[in-house]
Amino acid sequence: MAHDWQFSSANKKASKILRIKPRLTVTSNQAAINAAKQGLGITRIISYQVADELARGELQEVLAGYELPAIPVHIVHREGRMTSNKVRCFIDLMTKRLRADKILN
Repeated sequence: MAHDWQFSSANKKASKILRIKPRLTVTSNQAAINAAKQGLGITRIISYQVADELARGELQEVLAGYELPAIPVHIVHREGRMTSNKVRCFIDLMTKRLRADKILN
């Protein structure tokens, strides 16, 4: 079974599709992270999922020039007179935590 990985350069001028034939496939991100940590190969994973491993030197980033641009996080909800105070408090809490998270910003 072949898998395609698509890479775009940081300036978006170059794009490349790489067809790989993995020897190991997994069904969860954590399994892919664990395999990479054990030296079984490379994986494509979202940076915040491996921020601690990168900081400890357990993993290293490769192909940094082909990293996809950041995708903003949005909290979407219905505002109005029927809005629950619990929902408003949750939104305020999550906004504060997401903005304070150095890994996401």
